[in-house]
Amino acid sequence: MPDNLATTRAIYDAFAQGDPGPLIAAMHDDVEWIEPDGAPGVGAMDKGSGVYRGRDDVLAGVFGPLGEHWHDFSVTPDSYIDGGDHIVALGHLRARAPETGQAAEAPFAHVWRYEEGKLVWWRSYEDTALLHRAKGAL
Repeated sequence: MPDNLATTRAIYDAFAQGDPGPLIAAMHDDVEWIEPDGAPGVGAMDKGSGVYRGRDDVLAGVFGPLGEHWHDFSVTPDSYIDGGDHIVALGHLRARAPETGQAAEAPFAHVWRYEEGKLVWWRSYEDTALLHRAKGAL
């Protein structure tokens, strides 16, 4: 039986070192990735605008433009909830807005769902207003 918590921890640890490899390897080809509607850079204000389907769509739509929208971007889990096939990571997103130079920090809850050791569904919950404020939009 796959250890989904260990996989999730390894993904965050590698991402903190600038290595997306473990995340890419864990993703199912048809993964559904959901960012909050209105999240700067990954979701417009339209309902469902932060939904990405398939590994290639996630990589191009979420991670491809990340450096344009945020500098010094990091996600740091503070704790995990192990639900077997569902893992919840609670932590903080930190970044700097290139438009203003202001630091942004927002708490997050990331929900990961695995099937047979592959990430099939991921969703982020975060306060997008805090991110927009750093960009000078609020």
